Amino acid sequence: MAAARFALAARKRLAWPSRRDLRFVTGLVLFTYLTGHLVNHALGLISLAAAEAGLDIATSFWQSPAGTLLLYGSALTHMGLALDAVYQRRTLRMPFRDLLRIALGLNLPVLLIAHAASTRLAMEAYGYNPFYADVVRDLWQQGHQGRQFAILAPGWIHGCLGLNAAFGRHKWWRDSMPILFGVFLVLPILSALGFVDMHREIVRFDPPMHNGDGLAQANIAAIAAWRDRAVDIYLALVALAFLARLVRWAIERSRGAVVEVSYPTRSVRVPRGWSVLEASRANLIAHPSACGGRARCSTCRVRVTAGLEHCAPASGDEAATLLRIAAPSDVRLACQLRPNAPVSVVPLLGARDASVAAMAREETYAILFVDLIAREELARALLPQDLQWVLSGLYRAFDEAVRGAGGLVLHVGQEHASAVFAGARDVERASRRCLAAARALQSRVGQIGQGLDRHWRAAMHIAITAHVGPVLLDPVELSKPDSRIVVAVGPGVDDMDLLRELAAQRRGGLVVSETLLASARENPDAWGEPADAHALRARIDRIDAPAPIQ
Repeated sequence: MAAARFALAARKRLAWPSRRDLRFVTGLVLFTYLTGHLVNHALGLISLAAAEAGLDIATSFWQSPAGTLLLYGSALTHMGLALDAVYQRRTLRMPFRDLLRIALGLNLPVLLIAHAASTRLAMEAYGYNPFYADVVRDLWQQGHQGRQFAILAPGWIHGCLGLNAAFGRHKWWRDSMPILFGVFLVLPILSALGFVDMHREIVRFDPPMHNGDGLAQANIAAIAAWRDRAVDIYLALVALAFLARLVRWAIERSRGAVVEVSYPTRSVRVPRGWSVLEASRANLIAHPSACGGRARCSTCRVRVTAGLEHCAPASGDEAATLLRIAAPSDVRLACQLRPNAPVSVVPLLGARDASVAAMAREETYAILFVDLIAREELARALLPQDLQWVLSGLYRAFDEAVRGAGGLVLHVGQEHASAVFAGARDVERASRRCLAAARALQSRVGQIGQGLDRHWRAAMHIAITAHVGPVLLDPVELSKPDSRIVVAVGPGVDDMDLLRELAAQRRGGLVVSETLLASARENPDAWGEPADAHALRARIDRIDAPAPIQ
């Protein structure tokens, strides 16, 4: 496996960059340029002079030959790849997040053309080199200050969504999301406030500040004409991409070039060249895909049960992802699998319903388990109907404690029950809710134990364990469409098993990991080992923890 990984890495270094690589790199260049614009506007909160100094630093690079080639080359490449992606898509049915990102991306060049015409074209063609004060003053006097914000907003949102699509599967990105979200939200606000503050500073001068010589009306009209022609050309290219899709669809239909894709519950017929993921979306078959169909996350993977010989072998990004997850030869990524003849597939992440399809990804959860220790001892002390009454009371108490704290019950029955508290957006809140449920359950278990001792002179050993960590919840459909279970796997569950073993050795009690206490910002001294509650803080050290599930 190591040799295969090394060989693949060597081939990737020697090969030409893929479309995905080019799209990512060029998008990163444009996002960096846009971030610089926002930071430059935000410097206006300090002073107009600080914004002018920031602009000098930015233009010294972006207006250099290398910077110009990098910026405009990236813009043209990114735009071309976007139009190609529109043409390559066989269906426009997709998650709203992806649809929004594409719509903002297609709208962005129109605004960038206007910006380039009024700044770079004016400078290169007519020698107009205004200061920051001139630009700000002219925009406000012409009532175009809103256009300035409109230029920045679509690109900023498009870039943020693109970064999340590229890095969203990585644990470091999810852990940093609270900070990143704050930056993504606050920076545009600071930029807008800085732009307004610069205008206020300008109007305080009497006479008004004016450092540039301005442009002749004829030159302004020429720039406007160039801008309109460039926008018309771009809009024509966009229309051509959509028209080409319609022509391709009509040709494929007239030739009868369709293939049948069979799922466990139904079969669909789609034009040849569609990916399995596109076939799923076009026919409203819920199919998880965390990265939006870019061969990054592997959540759309399927097992090909028939017709694998009709599919081109995996290559490029798909081959790299399949190698990373050590997939067998009959497993392919649905977003890249384009069968040429009938094929049968089984989605491996099992979600058949759109409401649960998004669950098939690894997130941070606070986890709560309750285990009945030495069940056979209790069974010998009670009649079956009495044991059933006791267990019903225990699991009813578990369900009430979990749901009362806002958790999700995964399993109830026999000798254990489990639940999770979603922490993707707020780990501290999820951890606190888990601890609250554990305390509430501990109190109810104590009451049930008192009733056992009073009525049957029997003892019940219950272990309550709580932890927080990465978990992948996989909704798995059983033999009937309306029967489903949720399988929880991942490092967090593995750590929880260690806690449960520790609790079983102690014949029950409340066992809480130090990781959970730290996430909840709880005082560890309050979770020592009091004799009455049999509570125990547990330290989990997993040096050889498995890699996150993709």
